[in-house]
Amino acid sequence: MSSYTCSSCGGVVATSRQAQHEESWCSSIPDDVEVEAHQPNQHGLANTLQDLNQSLHKITNIELSSGLKLSFEEISVWSSGTSTGGALWKSELLLAEWVIRRSLSPSDIVLELGCGACPAAGMTASAMGCTAIMSDVANVVSLAETNLKRNALNVTKARNSQINRNNYDTLIFDWGSDKIPARLSSLSTPISVILIGDCIFNDSTHVILLKTITQLNATFVSAKIILAFQRRGTVEADFFALAKEEYDFQTAAVEDVEGLKAKLDSNTSAHLGLEICELIKV
Repeated sequence: MSSYTCSSCGGVVATSRQAQHEESWCSSIPDDVEVEAHQPNQHGLANTLQDLNQSLHKITNIELSSGLKLSFEEISVWSSGTSTGGALWKSELLLAEWVIRRSLSPSDIVLELGCGACPAAGMTASAMGCTAIMSDVANVVSLAETNLKRNALNVTKARNSQINRNNYDTLIFDWGSDKIPARLSSLSTPISVILIGDCIFNDSTHVILLKTITQLNATFVSAKIILAFQRRGTVEADFFALAKEEYDFQTAAVEDVEGLKAKLDSNTSAHLGLEICELIKV
């Protein structure tokens, strides 16, 4: 595959991606995302919901325990087509802290399932030098792309090497398909870590998620599967029961979960029900 060196950012880019890189991916392009101050609206329920939507469309800045600073454009959960996929959730940050503590190596390939618009865990893996592939459905991936660009400079500085589409990228991945995406099955180096954050809150997706996890486990038998979530009822227990009874997966404890949660912030009430575990095929 032919490539060229971008004169603006110094990145090595495939020639086939030159136009896309120069238009939207180059880290030298100024960030033009702005958030307008919210003015309350007094014109009925419809406009109240519109106000709520605007107030939840925001920029969130975080700093992880490694010192990595990330900035995310969050999209309201009321937005059409994105639902919960547009927000940054505590489970995602817990996954990111697990990645930091795990001290992954540059040889690791990390896949994030259901990454959402704010894939902090996948970005953290890339910042540590890994190859990170952040996947979700098409309309959410387009939002994630905005945030990948937004954080490209900080991730590059942290990994001390140039990012490109080979080590810092998104992937459209629809769960429940008969086959995993060809891009994954054709990897010359197998995936070593699979990250899943806050993806089991909806029981209607349990079967297709477990089908996908099973396919990935069969293809990448040595991959560690790490799942972070927040208990909000019985739906999470239902997922693990189904995983064990129908798909032969059981959970294994992750060391010092409380220590990981303590790294998030001082608001311990926000950690209520927050958990992380490993899924293991038996």
